[in-house]
Amino acid sequence: MALDAGVWRLIVGRRKNELRVASDPVDSRVSLIRAYLDAVSLSESLQTRLWHEAELTLVQIRVLRRLAKQAQTMGQIGAELALPPASVTQLIDRLDERGLIHRSRGDADRRQVFANLTDKGRRLVRKTPLIDGTAIGRAVEQMVVGDRERIAAAINEFIVAVRSAEDELQQHETQP
Repeated sequence: MALDAGVWRLIVGRRKNELRVASDPVDSRVSLIRAYLDAVSLSESLQTRLWHEAELTLVQIRVLRRLAKQAQTMGQIGAELALPPASVTQLIDRLDERGLIHRSRGDADRRQVFANLTDKGRRLVRKTPLIDGTAIGRAVEQMVVGDRERIAAAINEFIVAVRSAEDELQQHETQP
């Protein structure tokens, strides 16, 4: 279905491969929330597989995959995943308890704490594919580059908007 470039219409729902469009601002909010929830539901099978194969959450495997490339500070992990320091500490504690990572102090600055992947963690990352062989991976491979870039930009724009709203809500909660 081609949409006229001069007409602002938004997808509000779909039935199989059929898209419905609307120009109503209320419908556009509903459309975005539905699309978000549909996207989240796509990750449920991935999360279930990760849990059954390795007893890992999606966030935990993302951290391990980052650490497989190089050690990172707790602050770097938090910034990349948009997690507050207390959440990063809990996440790293759990991975450390399982022997998948270990902590070390920075050489130049002893206040820095680095998370490093252990051999056990590295083996787990190698044997636990994240997207390979999934419907998500196949769908991404079948899309043209322009569509992948457009969708990634839209999702990233939404993420930035949500994180900004979270910051605003947190500021309101902390004000007397």
